[in-house]
Amino acid sequence: MRRIVSILLTVCLTVCCAPIRAFAWKNLTHVTSSGFHACRHVWSYDGKGWRYRTAKGFLYKTWSLLPWNGEDYWYFFGEEGYMQTGWQLINEKWYYLEQGVGQNQGHLLVNTTTADGYKVDAEGAWIE
Repeated sequence: MRRIVSILLTVCLTVCCAPIRAFAWKNLTHVTSSGFHACRHVWSYDGKGWRYRTAKGFLYKTWSLLPWNGEDYWYFFGEEGYMQTGWQLINEKWYYLEQGVGQNQGHLLVNTTTADGYKVDAEGAWIE
């Protein structure tokens, strides 16, 4: 019986905590004092888009500096908590967030030229 409960908990926590696509597992789970794994911070995809869950819930209408593949990147989450991509007008400035799936999707581009030929500054804002 104890083994069955342990297996069920492992399966449940794996399904609840595992991101749908392959993300670095670092910073996603931890071992509690009771030995069980619990979610801390998790990317989740629900068919509509990507969201990021923290211990307090999903991020909404905010910029967030989040880890990805050993580095930190800026992301913006919209009204419903979904990661934004492409050109976004935020506080009267235009920002470009990478669109390409598997190409750092959602990352804020800084100090560069976007794929459509526009320059962005050190804060990611479009240089007119």
